[in-house]
Amino acid sequence: MPPPSSLVAPALVAIALTGACDDVDFFLPVDPDRVRITVAVSGGLAGVDYALAVDGAEDEAVGLSCASSCPFEPGTVLLPLSSDQVAALAGALEEAGIEGWDGRDFGVDCCDRFRYDLTYRNGKRSLRVAGGAGRMPDDLTDVVRLLHGLAYGVVPALIAPDTRDTDWPRDSYVLGPTAVEGLELTAEMEYGGGCAQHRIDLVVWGDWIEMSSSPPHINALLTHDDGGDTCEALLSDERTFDLTPLRDAYEGAFVPIGHERPVVVLRLWDPQSASPLGRLVEVRL
Repeated sequence: MPPPSSLVAPALVAIALTGACDDVDFFLPVDPDRVRITVAVSGGLAGVDYALAVDGAEDEAVGLSCASSCPFEPGTVLLPLSSDQVAALAGALEEAGIEGWDGRDFGVDCCDRFRYDLTYRNGKRSLRVAGGAGRMPDDLTDVVRLLHGLAYGVVPALIAPDTRDTDWPRDSYVLGPTAVEGLELTAEMEYGGGCAQHRIDLVVWGDWIEMSSSPPHINALLTHDDGGDTCEALLSDERTFDLTPLRDAYEGAFVPIGHERPVVVLRLWDPQSASPLGRLVEVRL
């Protein structure tokens, strides 16, 4: 079973209450079942015009509409998402201060930039913000770019420092080749099934491990929730993960990243390996 969404650090939302308790923050978990995030994307060099949604009730990303240059067919499920992924995206929007920007349109810089129109619903609360990638606040732009990546099958990595590998679903799979290009990690997997949606996340867990003669290491694993799939077809799957949250976690633990991009090493759990270190994957942040 998946862990509670409150295990994922970005899913904890600070809500400041005023009055008798001035300056006291209360941290409440996002309920992913009550979340729906809609992003309309337009502009760019290719002149795109489409919309997608993160549907927390269904735990999936869906392509909604297409007017021009779309990477999906309208109405199709782009990706099955875990409830932790939905909660992390919602929590990241909250932490980026979307409530303070509700109703704001920041405009656009030029025709070669993407324009985003974002609606975030959490229960009965609905917030909306729009603008170009170069005009919105940086923190908000970073989250919207992660949401945009879902249209191309790219899921953000989950950063969960207060968890262990045993907290996460690890239904059987075989880990194939992995590759890193820029801030994206692609992994090939094989597993049995064919009758249910399989939800897979890249989770970075635990603390940084500082090495005397090599870059810092950190533990990671590909979670696998097979949804109770009892079918036995051998399925091949390729998943791509955005490592931007890993870069942000590094900056929080060490120093801001400048022109000299540091290297870190993921100790990626390999179900078929006897090594306690797993598969060592270098990432240049």
